[in-house]
Amino acid sequence: MKNYNYTLIDIVVGCVATIVVAFFIIVACASTLHENGIHIEEAKDAALALKPLAGNLASTIFAFGLLLHLYSQPLFFLLLQLFMFAKLLALKQELTRNGAKQKSSSAYIQGF
Repeated sequence: MKNYNYTLIDIVVGCVATIVVAFFIIVACASTLHENGIHIEEAKDAALALKPLAGNLASTIFAFGLLLHLYSQPLFFLLLQLFMFAKLLALKQELTRNGAKQKSSSAYIQGF
């Protein structure tokens, strides 16, 4: 717990940096598409927009990207839940080890 403040700063800076990078990626893509007169209203339009860059493999590359995104999200949330569960166990063990009889505000910790 002694590095909690540094960990919190690291998480906040990482989240903000990720959002800023994603914003500029979106702006760069939108300006490039607009400049070339490409309007995207459906997913197939996005796949066809890759055609000048990827050729005939554009739809395959787009589908592969969607599949990677589809399969990475459940894995990410599973790992996040496992991390939170491990933290919960560590918190309960720490409270028990110290003999603390403080009431927790979280019903989840009390029920565990």
